[in-house]
This record gives sequence, C-alpha cells and structure tokens, in this order.
Amino acid sequence: MPFLFKWENAYDKHGNVVAEHDPNDPGGTTKYGIDQHSHPGVDVENLTREQALAIYKSDWDKWNIDAMPAGLGEVYFDAMENGGGDALLKQSGGDINRFLDLRADRFRSVAKSNPKLAGYLGGWLNRVEDLRRFVAPK
Repeated sequence: MPFLFKWENAYDKHGNVVAEHDPNDPGGTTKYGIDQHSHPGVDVENLTREQALAIYKSDWDKWNIDAMPAGLGEVYFDAMENGGGDALLKQSGGDINRFLDLRADRFRSVAKSNPKLAGYLGGWLNRVEDLRRFVAPK
C-alpha cells in the first residue's frame, strides 16, 4: 500500500489527503486511488484511509496476489488497480520487466488515442519506472 498511496494520493496545503475532481479522469472523483466510477456504492468524497485499505485488501484477496511470486504480485496488483492487469500478465508470461514494458507501451497507446488522457502520460511512465525500482531485488 505505501507504493500505491504514493502515486494515488492528492494532498491539501496541510498535508491531508483530499478527493480529486479532475474533469479529464474518466473515473470521476478519486481519493486514495479509489474512483467513483469503479466504486459507485462508496462515498469517495469522504473515504477514509482505513476504508480505502479495506477495499484494496478485498481486491488483493480476490485476485489471489499472495499466491503470486514476490514482485510479480505487486506489479499485477498495481496494474489491476490502474488498468490492464490480466492482459499484461498473459502477454508478459509472468516476466516482471516485460510486464512493465508492456504497461508503459499501453500507457503510450492510451495517451496517443485519447488526447484528454495524454497529460497523464508522464506520470504513468514515472509510476512504471518507480514500480520497477520498488520490486527490484534488494
């Protein structure tokens, strides 16, 4: 969760996590990476950190991440939460670096085909590279 929260949180001037209302984000209102479109029954605007963690834990368990090899599970989980996990896992054959390369290519394709999302490309690519470092053997 520290990695996910690093990339998914917006903060106010006091350092508090706040909901984002980006008109270009197809997910709508988002807080802690939980978006209104994907979670219509959740009060995203007032979501707490604990509630977000419970949602992520439910997803982690549903996708059986604990059964995946270290590193690959984290990469797959992040992609499932941020788009394209199943297809990328299959295409990569479970190779972490291939998975991340494919994910970067997917982001480039999305940005090219949808100008409203092109502004996110730099952040998406930075996230992929940060994830690559995060899962690298220590």
